[in-house]
Amino acid sequence: KQIRAGYDNFQINRQTVIGGNMNSKGDPYTVRDLDEIFASQELQLHPGTDCFVIRRNIFEKVDMGNIFLGTSHFANMLQVQTSYFAEKARKFGSFELNATYHL
Repeated sequence: KQIRAGYDNFQINRQTVIGGNMNSKGDPYTVRDLDEIFASQELQLHPGTDCFVIRRNIFEKVDMGNIFLGTSHFANMLQVQTSYFAEKARKFGSFELNATYHL
């Protein structure tokens, strides 16, 4: 949907599911619990950026140097560079698309 809207670069902030990684039966979440996760009202905002959708021609211009993938600065560096090269970029907040979740 966002690609059809013309975005060539966008990020989606995740929503954090409050209460850990256990379903309503007390078992760890699995793929069978996705409907429960999506319907959850126990969500909180997350300040970081987790999901990047980037056109290949933009990604090929990105130079991350020697930055380690797991560092907190990685997402910021990637967002700055990809937004610079994009024609139409956007960062969606946690509750705008309801697309990504963290358990």
